[in-house]
Amino acid sequence: MLQAPVVTIKNMRLFNEGMSPLSKSLSLLLLFAGIVFSTAPEWIAEGIELEYAVGGDKVVFSVVERTSTEIRVEIRSGTSVRTAVENTSIISGQFWFDQSLLENASKYQYIEEFLVNSEGSQTFIGERWDTLTLETTLSGAKTTRIYDRKTGLMLKQTVSAEGAPTVTLLKHNMGGQEPVPEPEDPESVIEENEPPAINKDPAETAVQEEQENKPETAAQPQVTTITPTAVQTSNEEQPKAKKPCIPAAMLLALAAFVATKK
Repeated sequence: MLQAPVVTIKNMRLFNEGMSPLSKSLSLLLLFAGIVFSTAPEWIAEGIELEYAVGGDKVVFSVVERTSTEIRVEIRSGTSVRTAVENTSIISGQFWFDQSLLENASKYQYIEEFLVNSEGSQTFIGERWDTLTLETTLSGAKTTRIYDRKTGLMLKQTVSAEGAPTVTLLKHNMGGQEPVPEPEDPESVIEENEPPAINKDPAETAVQEEQENKPETAAQPQVTTITPTAVQTSNEEQPKAKKPCIPAAMLLALAAFVATKK
C-alpha cells in the first residue's frame, strides 16, 4: 500500500538558499548520521495494532514480531490477510518514519526526497499531535504524508493520482498521546457576577443539608371545630325564667307560727 523511499546520498537535498554555510554543514552531518544509523521507532513491537481508513475500506496493521533487523507485520483488509516484512534500518515503512530524522527537521528542508512542507499541531482521532507534513513525488503522483514528530507514526496520506484513496488513522494502541480537552459544560462555569461562596460552619452546613434532603410533605389543612349553638329566631317564644317554688304546707305552717307570736 505504502512504499518506503530508497536511501541514497545522491538524492539528498537538505538545505535551502537562506541557510548559512555553517548551518548547512551541521545539518548535512546530522542528516547523514541519521540516515546511516536509521532505525524503526522502538514502539513498533509485537502487539502493536494500527487501524487506517483507506477510502471506504479499513486496513489493520498488526506487528507480530520484531528482531534486530526485521519487522513482521500482518495486514488485514476485509477477509484478506497477508504478511509483510520490513527492514528496521530504513528511514520509513508503510506506517512509520524514523522519528530521529523528524525531531530536527523544519519547514522547507528535505529528508531524502521528502520536502518538509509544514509543521504544527493537528488533531486526529480526538488526540493532539505535533506534526510534520512531508511531500514527495512517487510514480509521477504527488504524495503527501502527515507524521507525528514525536513517534514517527503516519497519521494521514493523500496521493494526487486519480482514484487514489486517502489513508487516515482510525485507531492505535500505542498510548501516551495528549487527549483533546472536552468543551466545558456551560452549567459548570461560574458567571463573573456571581458572588463568591461564603465559608460556613460545618455543623450548620450539615444541618442545612439534612433539612434540604428531607422529603417534602404536603401541607395539612388546619381544621377548626365549631360547636353548634342554638340560634334563636324572633318568632320563637322566649323561655320564661323559673322562679323558686315553696310548698303550700310550709306556707301554712309559717302563717300559723306568726299568728301565735302576736
